[in-house]
Amino acid sequence: MAKPNGHKAFSVSSRGIAMTITAAALLFLGISRGELMATLCGVFLSSFLLYSFSLAGIARLLWGKSTTSFGWKHGSPKGFECSVQLRGRSRMAQSLARFVFEIDYQAGENRPFYLSINLEGLNTAAFPALPPRGNYEGGDPRLRITDYPGFFSFCVPQNGGTVPERLIVIPEPYPVPLPFFPGGKTGIVRGKGVFNRSEDLFDARPYQLGDDPRKINWKLFAHTGKLAVRQGDLLPPPSSEILILINCYIRSPNQRSVREAFDSLIARVAYIAEALLSERRIVSLRFNGHTGEPITVSLDPTDPASPHRLYTYLADVTLTSSVTAESMIRAARPSGIATVFASLPTLALPDARALSEEGIQLALIGPADIVADRVNAASFIRELLFVPDRLGQRGLKVLNGSRPFSFPETHALLAKEGVHAEEI
Repeated sequence: MAKPNGHKAFSVSSRGIAMTITAAALLFLGISRGELMATLCGVFLSSFLLYSFSLAGIARLLWGKSTTSFGWKHGSPKGFECSVQLRGRSRMAQSLARFVFEIDYQAGENRPFYLSINLEGLNTAAFPALPPRGNYEGGDPRLRITDYPGFFSFCVPQNGGTVPERLIVIPEPYPVPLPFFPGGKTGIVRGKGVFNRSEDLFDARPYQLGDDPRKINWKLFAHTGKLAVRQGDLLPPPSSEILILINCYIRSPNQRSVREAFDSLIARVAYIAEALLSERRIVSLRFNGHTGEPITVSLDPTDPASPHRLYTYLADVTLTSSVTAESMIRAARPSGIATVFASLPTLALPDARALSEEGIQLALIGPADIVADRVNAASFIRELLFVPDRLGQRGLKVLNGSRPFSFPETHALLAKEGVHAEEI
């Protein structure tokens, strides 16, 4: 829905301006040339405009000091319901004009959301289409009173107690294959080794996400129906704590295609993190919030509220051009923790070296094409001439700035520094 031009107390629509000019032209033509039909049409049109304006003006006067109340009802991620209640002498006013409740929402600097609800009664419930993932702060609400033909409108601020609630749009999880996470030393919730006798007489412990599937004792599984890992060498269980570093740096964060690709990456991270929580793994997240500051949170799998907190935190992750991936990796200092690095395929050589030097072995790379590639003859020729293993100092070779970053390029860059990358 298009946003109105400003929040003026009184405004005239383009349709109203056109009708006013037409009425004036017909009156002028009828009077100057003595055209009776033009004069009658001009008088009729002018009377209709005055009638519409009068009804809207009377509705505004009848509204008086009445107010509205507004609130979000948080249901499922796609089922946000907002309700608006009119209070005061509004029943008579609504018979004269149309009432629309409006709020401007903003998430960061580049994600506006315009909420507009047509009020059809004293109590109205609406299910507006949600904006993209984000943490939205609402501005001052207002009530727009418009005549039924849509010629004139009065804007009435609603500052007397109607405070817009924050709108948190969480990511929708996107299922991806779960990678095998590296081991670590820290953690609280660990699997305990148990002695289960089988034909192989191996000491076994319950299988945990991240274990080598080659170590599964299938004969014991046939007897007990539970996956267990043979630990003849008394192998310790994988680290129960996973730290996920989310790279929020991008040189041009205002591009719509980049923001959509980043939202897709967050949806994949949400699915992986929720799966880890279900496997009783402690999940820690480090990212940049909507104000740009670094945030680190830890989620306990034993807490029933952790999945909800996970999505609430991920709704706040925002792209930034001020904190580079290298500086974020250096600041994290993930010593001894099983750490993965989630990023768009935009890494440079310093970023890959920082991952290697800080001991991070696994990188999860999001959607490959973050810039829409134009399908034409020139782009097809560039595809044929592109050599993926010729990486420049920045790490990625992008011909004429038009070819999208890709997973093979990022994979080759990370492989040279000893970091394993998986596409999610």
